[in-house]
Amino acid sequence: MKHLPGIYTLLLITMLLFTACYKDKGNYNYTQIAEMTINGLPDTLNTLLLDTLQLQPSVTQQGVSNGNYSYDWFVIDYKANTRTSVANTLALRMPVTTGIGTYPLVFRVTDKNTGISSSKEVTMIVKSLLSNGALLLEEGPQGGDLSQVTPDYKVYRNLYSQINKGERLIPPLKGILGSYNDNNRYQQQVIFIVAGTDPVLLDVQTYAKKGVLSQQFQTPPATMEPSFYNCNNDAYIINSGKIYGMQGATSNPIKFVAPMAGNYKAAPYLHPLYSWFAAFATYDEANGRFAYGKKSGGDLLFYPPATGASAFDLNKIGKKYVYAAPTASNYVLWIMKDSDGSLHIYIVNPDSNSADAAIQYVAVANAPAMQTATAYTASAKVPQLYYSAANQLYLYDYKANTARHLYTLPAGENITALQLIPDKTANGWTYTTQNKLLAVSWNGSESKLYYFDIEDTGLLKSNTPVKVVGGFGKIISLFYK
Repeated sequence: MKHLPGIYTLLLITMLLFTACYKDKGNYNYTQIAEMTINGLPDTLNTLLLDTLQLQPSVTQQGVSNGNYSYDWFVIDYKANTRTSVANTLALRMPVTTGIGTYPLVFRVTDKNTGISSSKEVTMIVKSLLSNGALLLEEGPQGGDLSQVTPDYKVYRNLYSQINKGERLIPPLKGILGSYNDNNRYQQQVIFIVAGTDPVLLDVQTYAKKGVLSQQFQTPPATMEPSFYNCNNDAYIINSGKIYGMQGATSNPIKFVAPMAGNYKAAPYLHPLYSWFAAFATYDEANGRFAYGKKSGGDLLFYPPATGASAFDLNKIGKKYVYAAPTASNYVLWIMKDSDGSLHIYIVNPDSNSADAAIQYVAVANAPAMQTATAYTASAKVPQLYYSAANQLYLYDYKANTARHLYTLPAGENITALQLIPDKTANGWTYTTQNKLLAVSWNGSESKLYYFDIEDTGLLKSNTPVKVVGGFGKIISLFYK
């Protein structure tokens, strides 16, 4: 009897073997799955920001001539951890608004009868034609917008509203503020549009709205009235005549701290320094004297009294700011206006904190209509500056203290802005300019952008513009990036 459990086990195994060998003769219908193949899409493609990407793939399926499919296109952004559906059609027509970078673009086709899908991933590399060119703040009936003219004169209109889902810049429109970083002086880093009651911070490549200026302060000023912005390793902004600093601005998400103390009113220009004694140089309009400041903050610092060798007394200017810009030899040119309307030029060496920082003084003479000038731009190569009055363009040599007429625009057009194009190929810390001059005009209904090539002497080549681009609304501000 003690062998019975073994017998039962053997019988059970035998029954299972017979069951496994039983042939199922049921009548079943099976649908054979035909493989789908996607053709006509590259593995990698290059496209341009704000361009329209068009792709036309084809789908084949073995043994199927008229398949019943659904389609889906989507873009993956690993940085933002998002997947955005951009189309549900076979053909793709997509405005490129992703931003600069590399993104997987995925096309997926699904057989509606079986639910089986096939997909193709394309590596989409988005570049920008907007990396440099003339950026224009333009006034229109629906509010402000941005246009840009590239170096090959292609015009892109309504960039801000296009990238920001129809949003316009709120009047009043006052200007564009921007700066470059110190690791590559000519790499655009920051752009603010001074519009409405709180200036708008933009992505420098896409012009997408990133925020507003007040968000950049630990304690925002009561009124947002910025007149100047500059960013090297640290950032500085002049708001309502007060100087605010942000240390480590190129790498850390920190904010502007309290303004520098003291009874002063900074002119709307600040020259960044890479010096042991100061972080920037500026002009104090309240006290009529040049000044500089340290990275650590505190009060503005002032220069020692003039000596017999000084070109002028840095502490006894007593005039109002008109214009300032970097010029030859890394000096700064300042144009000041006296109470009688006369103009005066001061050349200052910002890298000195002694009385010898005063390099040159000129009481402007022999410069027709300069007292009523509407725009200035200074050369960083030679001691010259361009200025305009009404529809007239002039070149002024401040060493010779004389000006000459260069060009007359058509009657009714007034020049409202001038800019020499910065030289982005320059190395080191030396700011310089190209031999290319831009002029903006306004005739009451249309703005135009004039391009001039200039000789090393400063004169216009061929005495005529090389290109005139028109059709703009009123251009409020010109900024070359």
